[in-house]
Amino acid sequence: MRLRLADLQDAPVLAELSRQLIENGLVWRYTPARISALIRDPDSLTLVACAGPQIAGFAVLRFADVQAHLVLLCVLPAQQRQGLGRALCDWLWASARVAGIESVQLELRADNPGAWLFYRRLGFPRSAHRAGVLRRADHGPAHGVAAARRAIVLSTGPGFAAGRCGPHRAFSVSTKHRVSGSP
Repeated sequence: MRLRLADLQDAPVLAELSRQLIENGLVWRYTPARISALIRDPDSLTLVACAGPQIAGFAVLRFADVQAHLVLLCVLPAQQRQGLGRALCDWLWASARVAGIESVQLELRADNPGAWLFYRRLGFPRSAHRAGVLRRADHGPAHGVAAARRAIVLSTGPGFAAGRCGPHRAFSVSTKHRVSGSP
């Protein structure tokens, strides 16, 4: 398995993976154009995991001043539970710490217990529930009311920068420079 930064040629594949594995049953928001914009965005880091020539997974982390948001994390079902998701997060978290990020936030579908368990194992506490953030593709029940699936919002909290939350618990860096290559 090899990790590398995404390039624009990856956008259609990443968008399709998102549509099939993350946004299944929801309105498709992460289209090839939107993924391309994230790859070009200097405040985002898009990482791809390859098994030979095939993309086996990817992750997108968006940076703000002191907080980052894990926009997408996707691993092919055949590659799940083999450490690939953790490897993607390890790489992104190390980059975030180098960039001076103090916490990472993410949202996941409340109807995805496997993802919830994965993030708990990475050290994320359950922070809050938010209803209505994920619109179903069928636009909900009768009367045209847009239905939503519940989402769980997770945040690493203040221990992230010191390496006490998430992967690399012993890793700590004090510089505020963002890296563009491997951590």
